[in-house]
Amino acid sequence: MRIVPATSCYIIEVVYEKTNQPQIHSRYVAGIDLGIDRLVALSTNKPSVKPMLVNGKPLKSVNQLYNKRKAKYQSHLKGNKKSSRAQVTNLPQPLLRKCEW
Repeated sequence: MRIVPATSCYIIEVVYEKTNQPQIHSRYVAGIDLGIDRLVALSTNKPSVKPMLVNGKPLKSVNQLYNKRKAKYQSHLKGNKKSSRAQVTNLPQPLLRKCEW
């Protein structure tokens, strides 16, 4: 790992060795597309597997509500400052659990 100073930030470079993996010869392939409104689109050429779409809008709305509540609680902090994790300890427990990803 290398830490390279830049103008206004630091760049962390991770260097690793990749081992050669054996080639898998299969006639089946799958395509996965990750998105936001449509969280996952999955398709394959295997006849017994149906294409699958996963709606991402409910997850987006949960995230939006979380951000809204976080902004509300941060506005109550001293001096109306954004806080570091150490200063957020007096927030309600459900909000703290969502902060710890």
